[in-house]
Amino acid sequence: GHDYGAMYGAIVAGVDKRVKAYILVAGIGSFSNWSLDYWLKKNTDTFKEAYRQAMNPIDPITQISRAAHARLLFQFANSDEHIKREAAIAFYDAASQPKEVKWYDGKHELNVEAARRDRREWLTRQFRLANPR
Repeated sequence: GHDYGAMYGAIVAGVDKRVKAYILVAGIGSFSNWSLDYWLKKNTDTFKEAYRQAMNPIDPITQISRAAHARLLFQFANSDEHIKREAAIAFYDAASQPKEVKWYDGKHELNVEAARRDRREWLTRQFRLANPR
């Protein structure tokens, strides 16, 4: 999944043991970071802290550490205008093994051929498919 899809994918990875491989593209570990930066920034500090605490149990960064049953590929953009590198690294670092991270030149959309190729090749390896195109 991409963006929120990566965030929700991380949550599912932490709770559903049936899926064996996830690709998480341009995601972040905290719903609070998105919400407080873009929609709730005018609220009080007290509200913001209460919001962070309420969201923490379901945050992707909390759940992704429970995904040891699955292989994880994280993809991030070097010039992402929405996700700071430190936040991306923290999200990746919180994940259980086995995991892999790749960085690409590009923006948040990660609409670059190298990222698409890496996704195809990674999925081919995970599912032992032939001839990725």
